[in-house]
Amino acid sequence: MWPTISSIVQALSIVIGAVFGVLGTLSKESKGPLTRDDKIKIAGIIVAAVLALSLFGLELIQKAKDHADKLAEMAEQVKQQTKLISEVRRGLYRVIDYDVTVSYTISADMPQLAALVSHLNRYIDVSSESDFDAEGRSKDGHNYITRDKDGKITDITMFEGSSLIPSYGTEELKLLLPSLDLGILRVGAPDATSDPARFHRFQWEDHEADVLLMIAGSYGHFNPRRIDDNGNGGRITAKIMIVYDRPTKTFKVTRFTARDRVMSNSGSIVSLKDISGHQLVLTGFDARFTISIDTIDVQPVVVGFGFSGSKVISQWDLKTAMAGNDLFVAYRFKNSDFGSFDK
Repeated sequence: MWPTISSIVQALSIVIGAVFGVLGTLSKESKGPLTRDDKIKIAGIIVAAVLALSLFGLELIQKAKDHADKLAEMAEQVKQQTKLISEVRRGLYRVIDYDVTVSYTISADMPQLAALVSHLNRYIDVSSESDFDAEGRSKDGHNYITRDKDGKITDITMFEGSSLIPSYGTEELKLLLPSLDLGILRVGAPDATSDPARFHRFQWEDHEADVLLMIAGSYGHFNPRRIDDNGNGGRITAKIMIVYDRPTKTFKVTRFTARDRVMSNSGSIVSLKDISGHQLVLTGFDARFTISIDTIDVQPVVVGFGFSGSKVISQWDLKTAMAGNDLFVAYRFKNSDFGSFDK
């Protein structure tokens, strides 16, 4: 604590009083030598001034200590209040679920997909303008086409329910929609890409994982050509989008998680504030057919807020690893990934 003006004035008063007292006594020398009593007076003035200054200094030190203790107490109160507010916010942003969208590119120029590519090319060649509306949507609403400036169809977008999607259980469908598993590992888990043999396929009981879920559209669990459970209209079983790009000879696949997927959650991640430092690992790709894993869009479902704090992870931010033909990617979440929430 810095001395106040009042404290400085008090100290100066003591010093000035002592100085004038000594000078007043010394002025007697002009009338003759100082007597023994004069010298005692001077010594007494100096000792009294030193004691007064010492006492004043001790008072200042005690006040400074009291002030520091008060500041420390106030800082601790602020710390506890901040912690309390943080815990309240953790409760407000409590994660109860995850929705994930995965986009990747598969090569269409492979023998296993030759029949499908031939069928799609034939569909393009025999289609007329009357088969689609002005926006390029087919009459059944399950396919969209894009034309170039010359009016030629360049790509077809197929949604769940499209008759152009390979039949359920076929090898073609397995190539387009491999069974994908997504896991969010615990904070202390090792770097997944440093141990490909261990992390290229998740085990549901893997103790390194805090969250495990299956991506909708996996051929072994969902039928992308089936719109509902009973054929009479209703909920969509799987959410997928497959784009056949004729010029580039590729299939661009986008898959969305659905409400009837398998999910396991250890409960370790309570809030969005807890996700930072955890690794996301996506497994199940075949390196022989996969050109790229383009994006992973993670949307934690926060109680009371719904789908909040989306993080789109681009292929440039993903770390890639392989174990044989198995390809998987990993990403470690950062504090800034869900910026819509106060950290």
